[in-house]
Amino acid sequence: MKSVTLAACSLLIYLIVSCSSDQTEQLEPQLEEISPTPYLYRPPVTEENGLPVARLKKEELAEAFVTRLSTKAPAGLVVMQQEKLVLEEYFNKDFAAFVCTGPLFPPYVGVLLGSVYTDEYGVPFKPIPLEEIFPPEEAGSSLALISANSPGGAHLQEQLVDRFDTLMQEQTGTTQGMAAEEFLFEPLQIDDYSWNEGSLCMHPHDILKTGSIWVKRGRWGTEQLLPSGFVERVLAPAYSSSTHPGAKAFGWQYYRLVAKGRKQPVLYWQYQEVHLFLLPEIEAVVLLQGKPGLMPDAWNWMQQFLIPSLVP
Repeated sequence: MKSVTLAACSLLIYLIVSCSSDQTEQLEPQLEEISPTPYLYRPPVTEENGLPVARLKKEELAEAFVTRLSTKAPAGLVVMQQEKLVLEEYFNKDFAAFVCTGPLFPPYVGVLLGSVYTDEYGVPFKPIPLEEIFPPEEAGSSLALISANSPGGAHLQEQLVDRFDTLMQEQTGTTQGMAAEEFLFEPLQIDDYSWNEGSLCMHPHDILKTGSIWVKRGRWGTEQLLPSGFVERVLAPAYSSSTHPGAKAFGWQYYRLVAKGRKQPVLYWQYQEVHLFLLPEIEAVVLLQGKPGLMPDAWNWMQQFLIPSLVP
């Protein structure tokens, strides 16, 4: 009887050890670390009704920028240079959809005012009232950065939007939306846009188009949409040696970043998770989408990697 009992116990211990061993063997593969696939730059692909594409000047530097960006936070990145798409990466599918800007989005407001306040010879026939929309004092010039929850921010924005609407009505005899269709969306072939609670929503590619007008000195393709003198006036603070870093005017923040041994003028605008950079010296526009906490690192990486990747 004892021998039977001992045999049964031995069999039970064997089964327990055997099952435990099998279970351990099954779990081991799940604990293996999987190395992330390295980012390799791939030129954008031309899609139907999309932007023309081109290759970057230095692809390895762009890879370094995107690799660092992807480790920081989900983001979207679209870059246009000389009216061609050279880089497009989305780490979150939401960033590939419409981008909603503030109601006083500087490229949009500036193009409309610059277009309707210009006579048939391409020369402004009366002062373009940018200062009325982006007053020189701190509160107005940094309006794009004011939250609706900031003291007086929502009221100030509402006042300036109303003033903008009035100017459009006085100058064109029609609504702001109809003026935008004639002077901006039609020339840029922007067909897909909407107004959402006062904000203008467009595809990322179309946001780049509005920025390209400024880095191309008022031109889109073969058409001069804005007087070059007006564009130079808006860009001027970025070239001034007396402009302190981050100075604000006309809705933009102005910087000069040292990249590849020379200072590159930069115009910057931010609204919630949307960050737009104009680089007039190299005719480039950068749209970066991501949480504000991304920006301290992103500025450094732009200076170290992205801007040099675009410089001939």
